[in-house]
Formats: sequence, C-alpha cells, structure tokens
Amino acid sequence: MRTVYIDDNTKGVPIGRRQENIYNVVTYRYPSDWIGGDILAYFLRPGESESYPLVNVERGEGEVTVTFTANDLHVSGRGALEFKWVQDEIVAKSIVFPTLVAGDIISANGDPPAGYDDWKEALEAIGLQATHDAQAAAGSAEAAAASAESALLSATQASAYAQTASSAAGTASQDALSASQSAESASADAQSASQSASSASGSAGSASQSAQNAAQSAQSSAQSAQTAQGAVENITSMNFYIDASGQLILERR
Repeated sequence: MRTVYIDDNTKGVPIGRRQENIYNVVTYRYPSDWIGGDILAYFLRPGESESYPLVNVERGEGEVTVTFTANDLHVSGRGALEFKWVQDEIVAKSIVFPTLVAGDIISANGDPPAGYDDWKEALEAIGLQATHDAQAAAGSAEAAAASAESALLSATQASAYAQTASSAAGTASQDALSASQSAESASADAQSASQSASSASGSAGSASQSAQNAAQSAQSSAQSAQTAQGAVENITSMNFYIDASGQLILERR
C-alpha cells in the first residue's frame, strides 16, 4: 500500500498510476473543529467536468482515509480531490487538492467507465444485503409469531391447570373442614362415652357396695335366725310350769 498524508497546506497530491486498484491511499488530517458529523470525499478525474463521491472512505481520530480504485484511476493526468464535513445544517469544506494520476504503457485504452460505477456496485451490494436482511427479518418475525402463539397456548393451558388446581384446593379445603367437624364430633362423643363410663363405674361401685352391705345384712339375719332357732330349741327342750306361789319354773327334760 502507498499512503500519502495531506492537510490544508498541501499543494498537490500524487495518487498513483493509471488503473492501479486499491493500492493508493490518501490520509487527510482534517481541522480540529470537525467534531462528529460526517466527512465525504469528492474526486474529479482528469479531463472530466463533474466530481463524484468516493466509496472507500474511513474516518479515524483526527483523520480520514481514502483508498482509490482502478475506476478512480482509469485516466491519467491532473484531477482534483476535496473533502466536505456535514453536521446537521453545518457544512465545511477542505481546500481543493490538485491530484496527479501518472500514466503507464500497459493499461488498455478506451473510454473510462462512469465515475459513479463504484457507487452503483456498492449500492447494489447494499440492496442485496438489505434484501437478505429483510428476508431474515421476515423469517424471524414468523418464528416470533409462532413462538407467541405457542406461548399463548401454554398460557391458556396454564390458566386451565390453575383453575383445576384452585377447584381441587377448594374441594380439599371443604373436605378438611368436614374432617375437622367430624373430629370435633368424635371428640365430643368420646368425652360423653368417657363420662358415661365413669358414671357406670361409679354405679358399679355403688352396686358392689350395696351387694356387700346386703350380704352382711343377710349374714347378720342368718346369725339372728340361728340364734333364734337355738333359743327355740332351748325352750322346746325345757318344761315349765307355775308353782303354788305363782312363779314360773323352767326345767330341762
């Protein structure tokens, strides 16, 4: 690569030999107040009356670089190069740099192609890329729509599952309430049964005591009867009479 550095004090710029391609580079050190905005480069080929914007322009820190193609250098001779800075409505320009394209004895003669052919090719490439990007974007949009539809279906299913779960939770809550009530009722029944058992136990204890008392009374009655029987037997085994004085006399037989 051949690079030539220029600024607004440069008087002339040699930019290569006729039909050299992407070999000759010119780097312009632009003014320090060209901050932001866009920098364009315009080239007037030798023997022509209209300039055209160059395609291969790259901006760096404090400088802008132009690379010339064989189309730019198709004609040998003196031409011109100019840079323009645009920011919103503000426009500034460099000086017009005289350029020189050296001749050769190898390149074929003939009419040069239009200076904007490079731009035409660049724009066609941009158009093809834009078409490709649009097709890719359309595919992405279709995929996004399908994903959205799938997400909507999933959301609908999730909502149905949630409703089912909510219904099941309500049923479980009702069952739990019924079970709690049943448990409370069973607890009350158990308490009543315990009280009944306690009462029965007390009644059984009273009955047992009454039976003991009755047995003791029966035993006492039996003993009294036995005693009475003995007394009867004693009386029946004795003779008794009243003597002359009127006293009762008892005698054993």
